Amino acid sequence: MAEQVIPLHAPISALSPDGRSIYSYVYHSPGREFYFIDIYNFYDHSLKTLELDSARNIGNLKHMDSKNEARAYSLDDRTLLSRVKFDKNGKFLIARSKLYFIDGKGNIVGKPITDQNIDGNFTNDDKYLLISHSCGVGVFDLVALNFVKEMKVCEHPEDVRAGRELTEGRLANDENRLFIFTVDDVEVYNFDVLDMERGNGLSKKSLIYKTGNEKGKAGTSLYQGDFFPGSTSINPSEKLIAGGLVIYQQPKPISVKGQPSVGWVRDFVTGKIQYQLTGQRFGIFQTEFSPDEKYLATRGDTTGSSKCSASDLDGNPPKSSFGDGTLALRDVKTGKILKKYSNACYGPVFSKNGKQLMYSDYQFRLHIIDTP
Repeated sequence: MAEQVIPLHAPISALSPDGRSIYSYVYHSPGREFYFIDIYNFYDHSLKTLELDSARNIGNLKHMDSKNEARAYSLDDRTLLSRVKFDKNGKFLIARSKLYFIDGKGNIVGKPITDQNIDGNFTNDDKYLLISHSCGVGVFDLVALNFVKEMKVCEHPEDVRAGRELTEGRLANDENRLFIFTVDDVEVYNFDVLDMERGNGLSKKSLIYKTGNEKGKAGTSLYQGDFFPGSTSINPSEKLIAGGLVIYQQPKPISVKGQPSVGWVRDFVTGKIQYQLTGQRFGIFQTEFSPDEKYLATRGDTTGSSKCSASDLDGNPPKSSFGDGTLALRDVKTGKILKKYSNACYGPVFSKNGKQLMYSDYQFRLHIIDTP
């Protein structure tokens, strides 16, 4: 099938758990009380918009004029956008830092579960939500619906100033290993949820490996670049970890056959690098494994004056002098780029069977592409 291009009001953010729809980022206008989420259905090609009021209650669209205004503002200022997230089993949704139930028919229950702002990663069994905090990871019990504990990752306040405020946690399927992703490195710990509930935090004794401890050929620290939220991912069978890096501040990035490395793929258990990722200028902002584990999609750096940094006239995107704004579809076994797509500003998202790859361009158009 030829590539499909579908105009939407906002860029794509997440696939629905049943795989039938794609949800957009939350978008809004400055000074307005209303927020919006678009839902595009692949089967009947319908487009539905949900509205969030000032109390973050979700319901049907009521303010069409505010919606159109919100799209115009979002094209001009993309910091107004925020991602949505689902759990694996379709029981919960996070939108605009609020947590919602999803009922048995797949409908979002309108009122947030808690008044507190929440963002993070769900465990596969839907028991816990690992919440991103400054210099640590919080744990929210999805059964008891309360906060369990915050685990500190760094001991010194200066670590926050050094960039570790973007701490993100993910728990392995066996719940015995905790992965901590910070701006600077990946840390993996032996982990016991019950031990954590007793009040015990992370310790150096439980550390399995830490990428920041690695040494280069000259014996110096093997620091390749910075991670961004979404630039790290784990494949479904938990055999591989992908890490996209931003390297424009690296004076001497690691080189592979004359090309700078902008990321890596590691063994899930040992942390050993399987191969370096090359072919995308200055870095990778987002990585995603396909559900069938055949492919790895990586979205390039889109900062600075790239095509994705501001609103643009139709058919006349600005010249890019920083980053490349490309989406690369790679062979998961080798990292080799099979196909590259331009003007990829948001995504990637794979279909549930892995046969389609999706992204949004600088005008928020949805692109749907068949994988090889």
